[in-house]
Amino acid sequence: MSKARNSFDSQTRRILVITLGASMGTSANLFAELGRVIAQRHDCRSISISLTGGTLITRAAAILWSNLRHLRDVLWAQVVIGHVPAALSLPLLILARLFSKKLVIFQWDVYPVTIAGQAYVTGGVRRTLQQLERLCLRLADVIVLPSEDFLAAAAARNPVIFPLWPQSDLRLEPVRAVPAPDGVFHIAFAGQINELRGLRECATHLRQAVQGRFVLHLFSSDPFPDLPDDADPVDIQHHGQVSRAELQARLSQMHFGLVSLHPRLDQPGFPSKTYDYLAAGLPVLYFGRPLPGFLRGLQECGVGVDITRSDRIDLCALYADMIARLPEGRRDYLDRNGLTIDRLTPLL
Repeated sequence: MSKARNSFDSQTRRILVITLGASMGTSANLFAELGRVIAQRHDCRSISISLTGGTLITRAAAILWSNLRHLRDVLWAQVVIGHVPAALSLPLLILARLFSKKLVIFQWDVYPVTIAGQAYVTGGVRRTLQQLERLCLRLADVIVLPSEDFLAAAAARNPVIFPLWPQSDLRLEPVRAVPAPDGVFHIAFAGQINELRGLRECATHLRQAVQGRFVLHLFSSDPFPDLPDDADPVDIQHHGQVSRAELQARLSQMHFGLVSLHPRLDQPGFPSKTYDYLAAGLPVLYFGRPLPGFLRGLQECGVGVDITRSDRIDLCALYADMIARLPEGRRDYLDRNGLTIDRLTPLL
């Protein structure tokens, strides 16, 4: 390889992308797309460190072994890209720093996680991960945030706001779902279900505020939290965990995609399923804590609406208005927020 190609200032660089998480998870999909975009102009290698399966001890051993197997990749790279929870790839990040590699970390979680001032998860393991995570962020040359909503809460030096929505495989036209003859609207929620999502609060709000009938479809391996007894319960269909291909097919039969965060969550969130909903041609309903940066993009482009403080939600009128504007609005949204090599290169 030529001296110019090895130079850090040359046009082509050697980039290593480290992905943490299950193969079907958000991180894996986003960073697979990131690697494909980087490969358009640079030499790129991608490695994956799985977080699933086994006891705590066996998982820790598997993560450590995966780190050790990829030490050579770090030595090969000029730029190392990771993401939170970065503590799980700490040996690789330390090696990158020792050998003066440029270290870029994407951050869309903020530790510790609290709801109304109360810790969401407690215990020694969590506290240890929090301290290791802070160490990882101090090692980074650049911290990349998905929206301006993270600026106040993120433990970042040299923070950069950068769009991470992939653009490949996006349908040119949305699927125009038609309301059933009885006027029932179908709302999809895909992803983990836990207290951070605030789905209990969201379902209660929908039950009280929506005019007309709707079904809430859940695509998740997690159980739905129990709701208080009520004379008019929410119609919920729980489909369990499905493949990405099946999820895309199921979304084409829906009317709205739901993004939900607990209204009293003390940190911003990264609504990654927004892309899946838009890719399927669905307008987005948002419920949760204020996210001005995220919501501004949805509302200015006409592809989503904040329903958190709405006391009357007419799904029929809302759907008719949004679906008519969605094709142009979605293109506008991705022009503003889509991941491209020209946007990415200055970070490298």
